[in-house]
Amino acid sequence: MTVFKRYEKKFILTREQYRSVISDITDHMEKDAYCKKQGFYPVCNQYFDTEDYAVARASLSRPYYKEKLRLRSYGFSDHEKIPMFLEMKKKIHKTVVKRRVEMSLQEAEQFLEMGVCPDHASYMTRQILGEIAVYLSRKKMMPCLRISYERIAYYDREQPDFRLTFDRNIYAVDLCDQDKKWMLLPEDFCLMEAKASGAMPLWFAKLLSAQQIYSSSFSKYRRAFQLMTEGTERIR
Repeated sequence: MTVFKRYEKKFILTREQYRSVISDITDHMEKDAYCKKQGFYPVCNQYFDTEDYAVARASLSRPYYKEKLRLRSYGFSDHEKIPMFLEMKKKIHKTVVKRRVEMSLQEAEQFLEMGVCPDHASYMTRQILGEIAVYLSRKKMMPCLRISYERIAYYDREQPDFRLTFDRNIYAVDLCDQDKKWMLLPEDFCLMEAKASGAMPLWFAKLLSAQQIYSSSFSKYRRAFQLMTEGTERIR
């Protein structure tokens, strides 16, 4: 069981900006454990929503408070054995609170389909899973979209809670019709996310200013829903 509370800012970078940022952060940051050996690694998220996409529709208005549920995995190889993370993510103004439980794929399926908690679950884990169970039943949630991408992540050597992630090849799949897929950003762009529990480092602010990089309001799930409802031509 893990709980995060932090601030997040998002930036859409061109290929040239990405290369420049990576070059400039190496004096301050290290790659995280997931990508030290292989560079970019795959991330797969399964999002839950109501039949009429109430969560996605609410997100379009950029409300002061919003919440969403997703099942996340890092890596696709040996899928039965890799850990899964069932996450309840809440955003209150600019603050993100994420409560997540690590479990196997089989445990996740048993919980989502039958409400069965893992035998080894701690008191706090059971509390979080209980909240998720209420959320699922109260709003009649079901799996609706899968969003996958490749990520590389860094942490600050002096301020380890400050992280930068870079996501590329971001695409969504409609779980009701898996022939429908959409790219969320053009091929030459990536999404950079800056995450910290407090103030972000001064050197990072100077980097953004020097390269004229500005934050952007971007939600992968909201963007996928927009493309789906707009009838945008999907990838094959």
